[in-house]
Amino acid sequence: MADLLHLDERFLKDEKSEDFFCFFEDEKPKMSFEEVFCYAIEEELTSVQRDCIKLYYCENKSVVEIADILELHRSVIYRHIENAKNKLYKVLKYAFLMK
Repeated sequence: MADLLHLDERFLKDEKSEDFFCFFEDEKPKMSFEEVFCYAIEEELTSVQRDCIKLYYCENKSVVEIADILELHRSVIYRHIENAKNKLYKVLKYAFLMK
């Protein structure tokens, strides 16, 4: 999972938004699942959402541990994780289900 979070260097270019919204060419995706996922994590999530997702899923930290690390209440951590998952779902759904 940690490998999925590495941001591909080509997304650091100014034209990244054009690449992101041009997924299909002759019904073949221009970006892989991993590329879209990494892009969504880096560009669509807030910094706190990104930190929560990385700590929770990549480092297998509990919500209590994340709350201690980020100095936030557990309910706030739960909310950030849920909101991040919803954003990621919407981006991935758009990227791979819309034609």
